[in-house]
Amino acid sequence: MLSDSFRRLPSYVQQGVLDYLDEEIRIGFQKSEDAAADEKTTPEGARQLADGIVRSLALRNSFTGESVSSPRDLGIGKRQ
Repeated sequence: MLSDSFRRLPSYVQQGVLDYLDEEIRIGFQKSEDAAADEKTTPEGARQLADGIVRSLALRNSFTGESVSSPRDLGIGKRQ
């Protein structure tokens, strides 16, 4: 269920916001996977990437009322 304030926005704006957040989550997840494979990645760098993903997921959840807790819940990062 969409939050009241988000629901008041035109549907094209809602979709644009969700598309943007989904893309931010996808990019963050990809960067996180790349960083995990790079031995030069510091724990702080890995934490910053993870924090960005968590913030984007939380914002998306606050708009949609969903309880998405992982990029995989959005179909991001599934292995073929």
